[in-house]
Amino acid sequence: MKKGTFVFYTLFLFLCFFIYACKVEVQDQKLLQKPDIDISDKQVTLIIHKISSTTGYINIYRQDVTDANNPSEIVNVGIIYPNALPSDDKTYRYIDKLVHQKSNYIYRVRYADSDGYHYTNWSNTITIDEEFQGAYPQITNLTYQCPSSLSFTYDETDFKLLLSGTVTPPDIEDFDTYHPMIIVNNGIKTEVFKISPNSLSDQEPIALKDHLSSDFMDVPIIIEGILAQKDEYINPEAEPIDRILKTVYWTESKWIKIKGYTDNRITIPSVKNNSGLDYTRKVQ
Repeated sequence: MKKGTFVFYTLFLFLCFFIYACKVEVQDQKLLQKPDIDISDKQVTLIIHKISSTTGYINIYRQDVTDANNPSEIVNVGIIYPNALPSDDKTYRYIDKLVHQKSNYIYRVRYADSDGYHYTNWSNTITIDEEFQGAYPQITNLTYQCPSSLSFTYDETDFKLLLSGTVTPPDIEDFDTYHPMIIVNNGIKTEVFKISPNSLSDQEPIALKDHLSSDFMDVPIIIEGILAQKDEYINPEAEPIDRILKTVYWTESKWIKIKGYTDNRITIPSVKNNSGLDYTRKVQ
């Protein structure tokens, strides 16, 4: 083969590989169909498209873009569980009840299945006017209120957090149906864990070993704050152990500083002793 021909084919193969690689990269980054928004029934309803029968759960994300030059942080407002819904549905619905009047919002969702996560594009912007009955006035607090002086004290012996004051609950109409959660990040994933309402004051410490799963032991974790959660079941009258969770609603989160810990980073050992005592039975 002539040298020029060899170079030509080498360049041709390289170009084919480059085009294919770019195509794969674009496909991997492809975003799914955005959710639709319906506000005609005096409530903000997300219409989420079904993409697979194997979807385990769907996270709902929202961003306040009222100030287009300075949009808010993206917040995780809830989860829906498709397996708890009719299997012949082509769409799923999520009602966002914690929105303010005179605000603009956009939404996106994330589907979780055995292959990983799949994100949608952002929805069209919706505008909540002042007369919209399914929203709260701007002055209404829709999340926990924490004074700047409020902080956690961490007990390194018993691995407990204790607040130095009291958290003020949100002004949500049905807040008695919500319960407090603590948000924990282990560097790979972030999860929420239920805590006692008494833990939102200095009445009762949060015993982290009693609340966290094994994934959050023996590794550095960050306590990212607290939020309130409401659970909706398809069979709410059943015994708690038999209830099937359909939808989760979250307020926005609130960060609370841990005194003496940079970025609220701590490590909780799975056992207090690093090693057990020698109990060898075999005798030489």
